[in-house]
Amino acid sequence: MVSASELDIDLNSSYLVGDRWKDIEAGFNAGCKTFFIDYNYDEKRPNNYDFRVNSLNEALDIILKLER
Repeated sequence: MVSASELDIDLNSSYLVGDRWKDIEAGFNAGCKTFFIDYNYDEKRPNNYDFRVNSLNEALDIILKLER
């Protein structure tokens, strides 16, 4: 497996967008800013996330504003 540092990826400056608690937990543990797309699935919700959004487009709008 190749590491983020080997690929010159700064995880603290990266974003993870996901719709499951496992996605968000992985991003949180890696140090990424996390976007939880809340589709109201009947399952466990993530405990820690930076943003809760309703769509990928909404996440993208926020990311673009943050990067300006």
